[in-house]
Amino acid sequence: MTDVLENRGTRVRRERPVPVALAALTTACWAAVVSAAPVVAIALVAWIADSRSGAPAFDAIRIALDGWLLAHGAWLDTPAGPFGLAPLALSILAFRQLARAGANSARATGAASTATGAQVVALIGVVYAGLGTLAAWVGSTGGVHTGVTSAGVCTGGFGAAAAAYGVLKVNGIGRQLLSRIPLPARRALPAGVIAAGSILGAGALLAGVRIALAAEDTALLFAAFSPGFVGSASLLALSLVYAPTAAIWGAAYLVGPGFAVGTGTTVSPMDVSVGPVPAFPLFAGLPGGSPPGWATLLVAVPLAAGILAGIAVARRRVHAEPWTVTLLAAALAGPVGGVLLAIAAVAAGGPLGQGRMATMGPSAWQVGLAATAEITVAALVGAGLTRAVAEARGAETRDDPAPPAHSGTGMPPLS
Repeated sequence: MTDVLENRGTRVRRERPVPVALAALTTACWAAVVSAAPVVAIALVAWIADSRSGAPAFDAIRIALDGWLLAHGAWLDTPAGPFGLAPLALSILAFRQLARAGANSARATGAASTATGAQVVALIGVVYAGLGTLAAWVGSTGGVHTGVTSAGVCTGGFGAAAAAYGVLKVNGIGRQLLSRIPLPARRALPAGVIAAGSILGAGALLAGVRIALAAEDTALLFAAFSPGFVGSASLLALSLVYAPTAAIWGAAYLVGPGFAVGTGTTVSPMDVSVGPVPAFPLFAGLPGGSPPGWATLLVAVPLAAGILAGIAVARRRVHAEPWTVTLLAAALAGPVGGVLLAIAAVAAGGPLGQGRMATMGPSAWQVGLAATAEITVAALVGAGLTRAVAEARGAETRDDPAPPAHSGTGMPPLS
């Protein structure tokens, strides 16, 4: 990796960049190993616990590879129909590892421009697509399989997107791209992230409270499986990998459109209509019956998130820019937050087979549209009030007379 040069008795080390192909190959493979390790461990533990089945250990590894592909957005074809509800905790882990792969590859190869960064992203995507194709081929069985082409496309796109996020944080590449974006849009990006993150956090809190209140029903579901200690631990781990899905469903509920748990069903502050659901612990937290009257007040959560976004837009440099820039940045924070929540809704949806279970999760366009409207209005209010208060305080400071000068003795100067 380095050259050592002699220069008048002094050893000088000069870094030699790593070849892009080598960096992409090693970092992408390591990201795949780290992200697949948890699901492989869960599958092997379940196989060891169910020693009576007589199935070979390789079948457990096949199931683990199918779960790994599912985390990257590749649907599984099963005898009961397509299965596309991704374990988002594994998806987040894979995204994090791939982002680190992109950042480490960019540093090792000396990528310092958009063009060289794009080369790193493309090669990581290609390598990861090859790994996904191999996993689909190995993981296919007679009953459950993933299309090789779709697996390659999903894993390759996922890998390229995550690697791009990591590359943007290295060597000023992200700052180069941001500098080309108009100022209002540049100010709106972090504000929109604040709004979307606040709503998702509130959704996670709502889902956690609902599941805690339904602890008795959850315990009954666990008891119905009679899984034993190891089986209970596996079921708990499976519930945890789907916990981010519950958080996004909670955020969709707060925004207003809610989510579906089967075709023709809805769970929202305005209406709750749920039929039979799979016997899975997280479903124990679903509300039953008509929603309470106070549920409509939950719309205040996305409005509060929008106000936070507006404050974030206007809290800096309020005297150094026109009002139009501040208000336009606040207005653009709404679409940014709406798009992010729509993407989250897409990730948290998917079929659980044919028939009723073919529709699961929130509607992306409904969540995105509702969140855009709510965040935009609230952000404009938050930014306008924040700037008005700041300018009023600045005017008061400028109008205050200067205090009289005092001598070093603490006594006023003699006239």
